[in-house]
Amino acid sequence: MNTLCQDIVLKLPWVVNGRLETKQKTFVYRHLATCQSCQKELLFYLQLKRNMTQLSNQPSKHFKQELFTDLQNTLVAISPQLSTPTYSYTMTEQILISPLGIAPFLISYIKDLYQKSFNQTTTQLKMALQSK
Repeated sequence: MNTLCQDIVLKLPWVVNGRLETKQKTFVYRHLATCQSCQKELLFYLQLKRNMTQLSNQPSKHFKQELFTDLQNTLVAISPQLSTPTYSYTMTEQILISPLGIAPFLISYIKDLYQKSFNQTTTQLKMALQSK
């Protein structure tokens, strides 16, 4: 992903939440008109927002513990990558830049966790329907 795309992807949560200034919004929309990679990222954020609004307010009993355990394992696994100079922003800068208050790699983690949960729920529903 080139530097321009990285900049655009950092602004996408702001676009989805309608909080980007007009000048920056125009810049982002122009780029989105020609970049399929960034269009896919935008679709992810739009779907994430839609799905988050449909979530129940009552997580499972063990959700918090499972989330923190998975998060801890993920952070331990990626910690060597965080100190390498391959990132254009430091972790602190990413946290400060993101309108959600979390670094982009955590969004990727949540995306994977959501997909895992969705797959498990789908399997459970199929089994329940087959047993009836």
